[in-house]
Amino acid sequence: MDAPDLPRWAARSAHRLFGTVAKLRDARGLHPKGTTFRGDAQIYPAGAALGPPGSIDVVARLSRGIGLPHPWPDFNGIAIRFVDAHGPDRHQDVLLTASFSAPVLRHTIFPWPTFSVLGYSSVLTFGTEDGPRVLRVEPLAAPTLDAAVESLPLTVELRIAEPRAGWAPAATVVLREVVPADEAAVVRFDPWTTTVTFRPRGILNSLRGPAYAGSREAAPRRP
Repeated sequence: MDAPDLPRWAARSAHRLFGTVAKLRDARGLHPKGTTFRGDAQIYPAGAALGPPGSIDVVARLSRGIGLPHPWPDFNGIAIRFVDAHGPDRHQDVLLTASFSAPVLRHTIFPWPTFSVLGYSSVLTFGTEDGPRVLRVEPLAAPTLDAAVESLPLTVELRIAEPRAGWAPAATVVLREVVPADEAAVVRFDPWTTTVTFRPRGILNSLRGPAYAGSREAAPRRP
């Protein structure tokens, strides 16, 4: 099922909590430290829910979830925006976090603090016209944010699967250049920047909407 409607008190609480965190740290509530990149992608038929198969421009951000300095482990994240995927100014964002998959549980994927050797996944599922799907990115060649900048162009392989089925290639993303800080500051990724045919599912995803809004409103615009 798609993400259910939240009680008003729950939406307000999530909004206030992440707004407060952003104000206290004078930065985004989550993933405060990161680098934004510009590049392009090739969407494959299995990833058609992300946008029409073919070539498309992308903007992406690599970040550390809590903002701890390297080499401390952190909930590293990658956000990818498929620009104008569903029409002019109708982008498709996917947000993934460092995670691992327990082999016995197939695609039951858990977020996990990492030294950048694990893969990334959506953790939660999306609803599509063909049923629920999860997304995954294999471990990146660059172990740190600084290494990512030095490793350009950096290739990101995005895969998609039913919760308990095999992975299929969804898109190959190539990050080619760093976005200048003033441009990066106005790019705000959100799991609800999406379309009706590719929707976050469940209560936790519903909470992400007001949580991201609260963080955006309270945080200064920094890359």
